[in-house]
Amino acid sequence: MAAKPHKPIPFDQVLAALLDPEKTFPPAFLRSFSDLELRHRIELMKIWNQIDPQRRIHLLEDLEELEDMDYTVSFNEVARVALKDPEPDVRIIGIRLLWGVTSEGLAATFIRLMQSDPVDGVRAQAAAGLGYFIYMGELEEINPELLHTCEDALIAAYHRGKSVLIRRRALESLGYSSRQEVPAMIRKAYSISEDDWLNSSLVAMGRSANSRWGKYVLASLENQKVSVQVDAIHAAGELSLEQAREPLLQWLEDGVEDEEVFLEIVWALSSIGGEGVRPALEKILEESDDDEDADIIEDALDNLLMTEGLADLNMFDFDVEDADDIETKSTKSKSGKHGSQ
Repeated sequence: MAAKPHKPIPFDQVLAALLDPEKTFPPAFLRSFSDLELRHRIELMKIWNQIDPQRRIHLLEDLEELEDMDYTVSFNEVARVALKDPEPDVRIIGIRLLWGVTSEGLAATFIRLMQSDPVDGVRAQAAAGLGYFIYMGELEEINPELLHTCEDALIAAYHRGKSVLIRRRALESLGYSSRQEVPAMIRKAYSISEDDWLNSSLVAMGRSANSRWGKYVLASLENQKVSVQVDAIHAAGELSLEQAREPLLQWLEDGVEDEEVFLEIVWALSSIGGEGVRPALEKILEESDDDEDADIIEDALDNLLMTEGLADLNMFDFDVEDADDIETKSTKSKSGKHGSQ
């Protein structure tokens, strides 16, 4: 017998559950916020500030987690409501949920938040959010004037930002940019004797798609601070840095205590590819007794298959510019919308 189609939950029932502080909000209701119709968005806006602030935060955290696990859902409409929330944590998550949206109006909103929001954390997240506009601009997927507007705003924030965090996030977003002044900004950040700036310089290097930064990334793999190691490993993967293959394979062979470092090595090796990588990943998959880690390693093996496929195409000088559907996977904490540590 065929399964019955899923029956949508009435939206007024969803809203009533949000407003009921005595009961846990049902996880099954979360998908009701995907691709909201205009009338439902208006209904949500009317009662939004009546919802307990902590429940608004938890709701958005749950939506973000669901979106990270399921690419078929989209909570852009809820995120836009969240951008006007009086709670800064709600605004921050709202900005993150809008990663991947490149409307001109949203860019203007992010620039306004970066320049004038009263909370540094929101301003910094807005600077991080503008990174996607720079990335898409470099791919010529948005209007060049919009790209330049975003770049100018980020450069100004880097030079005149009110906090180090805002300036660092601006630099990280500018890592995607090919503007001639950006490499000097990255070098300066790398040379500052503070780990936070080193983190951000490595993020920007990885995003640059420029092998000129290889020696800096390789040197940072030796750093004793875990957060620096993580960013250096991630940059090596983003740059497909072949010189990092042997050190990373040896790292795996010797054993990795830190879980985040381990997962970053797995992802980076899957993006670098080459001799010894597949056997190493298959070995740790066979030995893994953690289901979540096993899923990530399997994803890495899928990514390695694409990496190897691209290498084969390049060997025969095939044009791979149209391989837009090839997307590498990374650990959540290092995705563009979150920034460095």
